[in-house]
Amino acid sequence: MDFDLRCMGTTIGKDRIIPLTFSLLNHSCCPNAKISYLNDLGTLRCIRPIQEGEEILVSYIDEFQDVLSRRYFFLELTGAKCLCPRCAANFGQGGDVLSRWICPSCREVLEDEAVHCACGLTVTAGERRSRRGAEQRFWELLGQETRRFLKVAGSGIAEEIKNSMSTVSKVLSELHHLRPYGSPASIKAASMLRSAYASVQRGSPQLNEFARRMELDYCKELAKHHSLLAEEVAAFHKLPSSVDDDVLRRLVSALRLHELVAPACGGATSLRRVGPKADGGYVVFDQGNWPICKNLLSYGVGTNVDFEWELASSGTKVILFDHTVHGLPRQHPNITFVQEALCDRSLPGAGNTLSEHLRLCHQGSLMLKMDVEGAEFSALLASKEIVGHFDQICLELHWLGRPHRSASALTKALALELLQEHFVLLHAHGNSYGDVMEVAGCLIPDVLEVLYVNRRLLSPTQFRPNAPPVELARPAVLVHSTARPKRKAFCPTTF
Repeated sequence: MDFDLRCMGTTIGKDRIIPLTFSLLNHSCCPNAKISYLNDLGTLRCIRPIQEGEEILVSYIDEFQDVLSRRYFFLELTGAKCLCPRCAANFGQGGDVLSRWICPSCREVLEDEAVHCACGLTVTAGERRSRRGAEQRFWELLGQETRRFLKVAGSGIAEEIKNSMSTVSKVLSELHHLRPYGSPASIKAASMLRSAYASVQRGSPQLNEFARRMELDYCKELAKHHSLLAEEVAAFHKLPSSVDDDVLRRLVSALRLHELVAPACGGATSLRRVGPKADGGYVVFDQGNWPICKNLLSYGVGTNVDFEWELASSGTKVILFDHTVHGLPRQHPNITFVQEALCDRSLPGAGNTLSEHLRLCHQGSLMLKMDVEGAEFSALLASKEIVGHFDQICLELHWLGRPHRSASALTKALALELLQEHFVLLHAHGNSYGDVMEVAGCLIPDVLEVLYVNRRLLSPTQFRPNAPPVELARPAVLVHSTARPKRKAFCPTTF
């Protein structure tokens, strides 16, 4: 038997001989146990109550990351996609409890990408800079006060030790005005203090009591962390599942895929990929012109702007929008960055509509790229009068099989029907990190990267459906029919 059954990631530790019993442990992003090492001694500890008969699970990766990062690292590590209950919950209902902030107005938790709170507060770009600056100052101050405490602890002067402990406690409380209990930042701070004070020679009752409190705080943070993860998974399984079948059929029908007819294109028109081969690249419609378009409105920066960079280098004027980052990973004279969100209404200082952003463009052909985690549907419907102005749209459609995430199934169907009215869907492929969902009897990737080309650029003889139409009107394809239907896979050759 091969004892090194799999690379076990950060929890097990690399460059170690993995015991047979440890190598048989399965992975979950919501683990109930953790492996730690002291020199060559490995210990498996439970980190939350484990019921009789419940499988013992550890995390092969850093479970503090968001769902896309976890799935990416797990895929790189094992060659498989994580389908644990927590990943299913993150994809199913959205958000990630560990990346949330505290609203400064009502003290409720806010998603990291949120542009407004239920209390009415608008999360402006200034507010985002302020809270990130406050968190950075917290870490600087915590490090400074921890070093000061370790210094005075060695002096043995009781009054100085008492004052230093009080200051550290006040600094730690400041974090909980920014981040909720159980967040990675909160656990990191508690763990840092716990490790620092464990190295102190405890010669006084004060130091012993403070070390005990730090250990207790750390345990409370971990307990809250795992409680949040359990609540996240439980909430997902309580979501109602009833959705109007007619709406689901409309949604699938609007995703009618076509292909270019080579003889009619004369060899001058083709589809090609711009940007990296992996995530961040998009298939575009190339008519042989250079640049492909005069203006590009692009939504969603993240850490990669290769797609925009390649178009900007060809002469395209690019305007990039993202409210979650403070700048671009690299600059280009033809790229302008605007720290705003794409919204279905104007939110001064935080975001605006597609119609308003279009006013920033120069004259000439227009192209649109959107990767905005589900906000695309309501944003398109809010600016339906200008959607047809774009020559082509590179779009990442999110949560097509999740009627309770980001937008209702009806909103998604209406947005796709709007696109179908003005555009031809010429390319589609599923995102590697998403799930495949059954919608109206068809298997559709939950996250779908697509290319829409304006109908005015194509003659009727230049494109055709790439397969016979899916018969969505027949009851046999319904998900809730009494007889289990034969499911149709969504791919360019069969749909």
